[in-house]
Amino acid sequence: MFLLSKLITLFLLTSGTAGLLSYLIPYNLNIPEKQLKNFFKAGSSIYDSREINEFKSEEKTKLDNTKSLHETWKKYKENAEEFKNLKYDEMKKLFQSIMEKEGVLTKLYEKNIDIIKQLMKAFDELTKISEKNLIKTGEFEVFKNLINILSQINKRVEEWGNILNKFVCIINSANQQSKEKEQQSCESIELNWEKDNYSVFKLEQNDNKSSNSGGAMIIKNPQKNWNQLILRAK
Repeated sequence: MFLLSKLITLFLLTSGTAGLLSYLIPYNLNIPEKQLKNFFKAGSSIYDSREINEFKSEEKTKLDNTKSLHETWKKYKENAEEFKNLKYDEMKKLFQSIMEKEGVLTKLYEKNIDIIKQLMKAFDELTKISEKNLIKTGEFEVFKNLINILSQINKRVEEWGNILNKFVCIINSANQQSKEKEQQSCESIELNWEKDNYSVFKLEQNDNKSSNSGGAMIIKNPQKNWNQLILRAK
């Protein structure tokens, strides 16, 4: 009950205050314009004008400083623009020179590639020539060995020819009277071998014994010609 009475009292006071204010505020605001001007004019003084002048001078000083700073900033901006353009031109020239050098290097690289291809082709040709030379060298060595073998065979044939010549001489002189003299002459006979253009060996008749032997053949010695052929091969 006590709380309820307090709430009712507070409500009544609030309502009364609100009603009084709603009546007084419009009345106080209904003031003529001249009275308002006089109210504000009455509050002015010389100190107020002095402060205003000081404020104006300070603001003017700040404005002048601001203008000088603006001019300085403008110069810096122009210098920055000029420097930027200068740097841009330098970088442009640098990139152009780099592009030109890159083009030159590309052409040089292509030229070097062509040279390398030619060198590889020449190397392949030299390899083939070397292989052919090795084959020819092997064939030449085989030919030299063949010449040496033929030379050894020629020596053996020469020995056999000497023996055969002596044997034929003894047979041819068997019907003659002076056998001992003929045997001595047969022992002193030397063979004379020939080779015609290094192709085939010829057999020639013995001029001294052709009438008695009925055309017996002796083989002549080609050792001198074979030695010349071996020297040429070496």
